[in-house]
Amino acid sequence: MGELVQRRHPALVALVFAFAIFLAAVPFLFRYERSPYPEALTLYDRVCSAVASDDLRGVQASLSARSGVSGALEAAFLAAHLRCVDRRATRATLDPMNDAAGGRAFVLVLHPADGSRPIRFRVVEEHEALKWWPEAPR
Repeated sequence: MGELVQRRHPALVALVFAFAIFLAAVPFLFRYERSPYPEALTLYDRVCSAVASDDLRGVQASLSARSGVSGALEAAFLAAHLRCVDRRATRATLDPMNDAAGGRAFVLVLHPADGSRPIRFRVVEEHEALKWWPEAPR
């Protein structure tokens, strides 16, 4: 290796070395996938702020097409059953859903600090964005 490098111009050696580093890094560059976790937390905050300000259009804009909600009355019903907590005082996890047909779906689980039951906030990816896919209230 030393004999090959010694006979070549230093600029050519540097160029070949830089190209070799680039080729070694290419698999890592194209394996990047964005995480839905921060987007799911932002969606939860957006829905909760819309519920707090009685903004039904904001709630409807956040709903998934899978939810089957067609009117403002149904959106208001779903929004009334959503528990909103201060996210800074909770521990949150995002888990994939296995039963989602066609598309990526996740469950954002918020564990309140007061020990009450966890909040399950389902989200589904639609058109490169996450939307709220509410469960039917019990």
